[in-house]
Amino acid sequence: MVGALLLVPAAGGVAVATERGRAMTIEGTIRLAAGAENALAPGDRLIVKIFHPGEGVEMDPKYQIETDFSLPMAFRIAPPIDMNANARWPDYVVEAFTDRDGDVLSMVAGELYARTPRALALGTAEVVLDLAPHGP
Repeated sequence: MVGALLLVPAAGGVAVATERGRAMTIEGTIRLAAGAENALAPGDRLIVKIFHPGEGVEMDPKYQIETDFSLPMAFRIAPPIDMNANARWPDYVVEAFTDRDGDVLSMVAGELYARTPRALALGTAEVVLDLAPHGP
């Protein structure tokens, strides 16, 4: 499914759209960082976000919200696409975080967070996002 955020089971065999022979997704595994095993609370949601890092602005952010999840969890995520089924940029940042308060635009105490260290090219695989407590 082109242009959709896809979270697939580890054994899932979902066909992936390509742009000029290149996968239009970033994929990997979301897991809990060491010491964060007891940090999940009943009712926590898992948010997976993709965006292009503009100059001080997140360009075309897209969110996938999961209410029923278990970690570790495989993910495959695609960016928004244009009318020609092409991604607007060649690289994207992927974030994963838990949400307790129903607000995906801010973090509160107890929520967990992980992010790719830099923008990754579409087609990147084997990304590992370790969810850890967010904040000071």
